[in-house]
Amino acid sequence: MAPFTTVEPAGRSTPVTAPVTTDAPAVVADPSAAAQQTSREPAELTDTVPVLMYHRVQPEAERPDSVPYPDLYLEPDLLREHVSALYGEGWRTVTARQVAEAFAAGTGVPEKSFVITVDDGYRDGYDHILPILKEFEAVATFYVVPERLGQGQAFELTHLVELAAAGNEIANHSWGHEDLAAMGQQGARDSIKKASDRIEEIVEARPVTLAYPAGSYDSEAIESATAEGIMLAFTTEYGALDASSDLLAAPRIRVRGDQSAGSVLSAVEEYTGDE
Repeated sequence: MAPFTTVEPAGRSTPVTAPVTTDAPAVVADPSAAAQQTSREPAELTDTVPVLMYHRVQPEAERPDSVPYPDLYLEPDLLREHVSALYGEGWRTVTARQVAEAFAAGTGVPEKSFVITVDDGYRDGYDHILPILKEFEAVATFYVVPERLGQGQAFELTHLVELAAAGNEIANHSWGHEDLAAMGQQGARDSIKKASDRIEEIVEARPVTLAYPAGSYDSEAIESATAEGIMLAFTTEYGALDASSDLLAAPRIRVRGDQSAGSVLSAVEEYTGDE
């Protein structure tokens, strides 16, 4: 395929760690070494893109004594190991928006691209995920719930501005984390529109990707998303995204809170023939 020219993922430099096998501990990349690497030559394109799904990245010491869905919580050091392992094998991040726009243009993204998605809009995305992304010059897509902004453990508005300024995507997770499949077409559309309006007000970019809350969707939710300009919408169904997927019911790879770097690397490479 022709060299990629239309979408340039952040931090696409040469690998900064040694290869990591599935049965060996990951080596965390040295950020100072990463900064010294030169850019790679333009890569061939692919239309298969593994999309990782994260929720909470928070040290155990900061969590309440009892949390719902503890399997969704990840230690920051473990996320760092995940990114280090993938970058050590030549993988680089793109945002979901970059993928959506590339597919819409009938092209692809550079080979060995993957997407990090983070659902629900909690401030640990700013406190703990953003510093790790910056270490590797990586980017992620954050699916936020605007109704919650500034409340409890949710993002502050200023967090979204800083995340976006660093090249990350701020995307739609509905207005109030509603079950879009239970709202009817108009209700679902209202929720998606209200969320997109608010996100656009904050970061000056209207979302074109969506993650269905709890993965719940139906044909009316899909129609509502399409009507609001959504180009790519994710479920919680397992798999890698490619251009032949239903882009309004796209799969992701769920990452467990105790999942090793080697296991994440294997899950990503399962869809590329590299394992």
